[in-house]
Amino acid sequence: MGSDKPWERSKAVRPTRRRSDPVITPELPGSAGPFSGEDSEAEIWSRLSPVSKDVLRCLLTRFGVHPAEEGRLLEEAAAGCWSGLELRAGLSGLQAAGAVQARLRFWGERAVAVTAGSYLKWAAVASPWIAADEEAAHRSAASAVSGGGALYSRALLGALAELARSGPVLTVKGRLHGSTIKALEQAAGLSPESFIQLDPSLRLDYPGSVALVLDWSFSSGILRPGRAWSWDAQKLRTWLDEPLMQRERGLFRWILDRAVRRSAEAAAAASVISSLREDVWYSVPKLEQLCRSRSVWPAGCPGRDSAAWTGLLEWLAGCGWAEWGETEQGESCFRLLLSAEGCGEDGDSEGDEPLLLQPDGDIWAGAWTSYRQLWPLELVAERGEVRELTAYRLTEKSLKRSAALGIGAGQLREWLAGASGAALPPQVEALLAQCLPGTESRSTLFAVEESGEDAAGSSGRPCWQPSDPSLTFASLEPAPAAEVQPWLVLQAEKLPAAWTAAPRNYRPSACRQLLESAVRLHIPVELHDGESAGIFVPLQVQGDGDGWAAEGFYRKDNEARVPAMLIPGQVGRIRLHIPGNAPAR
Repeated sequence: MGSDKPWERSKAVRPTRRRSDPVITPELPGSAGPFSGEDSEAEIWSRLSPVSKDVLRCLLTRFGVHPAEEGRLLEEAAAGCWSGLELRAGLSGLQAAGAVQARLRFWGERAVAVTAGSYLKWAAVASPWIAADEEAAHRSAASAVSGGGALYSRALLGALAELARSGPVLTVKGRLHGSTIKALEQAAGLSPESFIQLDPSLRLDYPGSVALVLDWSFSSGILRPGRAWSWDAQKLRTWLDEPLMQRERGLFRWILDRAVRRSAEAAAAASVISSLREDVWYSVPKLEQLCRSRSVWPAGCPGRDSAAWTGLLEWLAGCGWAEWGETEQGESCFRLLLSAEGCGEDGDSEGDEPLLLQPDGDIWAGAWTSYRQLWPLELVAERGEVRELTAYRLTEKSLKRSAALGIGAGQLREWLAGASGAALPPQVEALLAQCLPGTESRSTLFAVEESGEDAAGSSGRPCWQPSDPSLTFASLEPAPAAEVQPWLVLQAEKLPAAWTAAPRNYRPSACRQLLESAVRLHIPVELHDGESAGIFVPLQVQGDGDGWAAEGFYRKDNEARVPAMLIPGQVGRIRLHIPGNAPAR
């Protein structure tokens, strides 16, 4: 009986890799993104002030990795319990700690953002999933309903083969021909439009599933752009030779990295997925609750639509990386069959499992046949449905396409004999003689070899630069540190020194002047009544003389805001509260 995991089916027949065989560890797009670098975010977080933490949460949940104009960020963060000057000081602290990057727009406005590579770590420390919550989301038993199908890398392999068969030849407008686009769309299958950031220049010309294949091909370097697209055989060979689990995890990381770049909601969904353990069933409503807590601010506000969240879960299940399930009580569940990072070294890899060549021209490839063996098959044969044993058939049509690629009868005959470990059946020999008469040419793409012509032709071609908001942001001029010193602000205003000294009682008119100054400077005040003290943030003062009223809110435990209206009879001892100072007693 086959396993639930696509890569464990037919595992008993998988040859074991020898200890002397090298393990190739190529650099993949996305592998240097959210899962690389020093894990210093938790240390930085522990040193941040409460207001800096709230500003960072607001940036993550409202904007994700997209740059936020400083004024708009502070306006969004003002929905919390802090005054304007405190928020400015908190943002200054974030920049000083290296938690955010600040850039100057060309018109002089400041913008701030976290990098796409650090977002997942920041989301984990800013909105942690505590053990009690994870335990509440865990489900000990569930029945798999769907998912766990063919791996996405197999669909990607087929799409690359379609590109190879087409050249790829471009139109005069620099795009693929319509027939190639249709073939790619059929090969690629799943469309990720609801949750992934694709390059806009590709998305304008191609369907989402095709744009994804091209975006990955360009960003991985396998396909080289220019007036005529070309192949980098070295990078293609590196990808084909990767161990199966390493290849899947690399694709998984790339997908999560692009989801992070899509929107704050998609980034939150990616952060939740990255925190899940393999082979553990989780309650979907509980996971969605965590996702919503990371995509709105403050916590508890209603979330937006969950198109990105649902789209990402469905994509992972369709890729063979996850499964949907259901408990006996009918609750929807979800589990990962593999994670993006994995646990330790992946010892599982494809072996040189021989192909089964049938007398009628059918070729059977097992679940653990290496991609290096599957690549030539994708080019020269018609593939059936991907199963534990996948059928390929040599046909007159497929062999004529092979001839167009420069694959000669001798090259194909030599490869088939070596891959199957047996002599070619007479019927196959006759088919080759009929469809590839006298063609003894050799295709470097079929053999995954770099030709001198390709290597020379690649010089001068532009590097692939996806139109990504974080790249645009990084190209801006760094903004100088905007250090906020509340004491200097107050000194510049030349306020009475007594207003910041020990709290005291004032006449109603003087109290109104103090509150009006607090509103103008966006700072809170301390209110003292006997032994108790509270922080009040005035937003506006109405009325004249002794008949004024100050509208604002009390701050409770540095978390909640309690709306209130302050009138002269309610004010005892008072002073301006300098951000960073503890309230006086």
